[in-house]
Amino acid sequence: MSRPLLSFRDYLCHNPEVSKDYVELKSELAKKCSNGIERYGDGKDDFVKRVEKQALICHWTR
Repeated sequence: MSRPLLSFRDYLCHNPEVSKDYVELKSELAKKCSNGIERYGDGKDDFVKRVEKQALICHWTR
């Protein structure tokens, strides 16, 4: 796994509120985009990029 993916995963594990928000977003998107995996991925994009940035900052400043 690449460092951004590991950092994202670890950040979610250590930040339950962010993890909860991610689960809720994915649930909403699954309902709205039941037949459109691209729309589902696009819907997560901004959230994932924002959290990934925070996760990498956290990782490299420890």
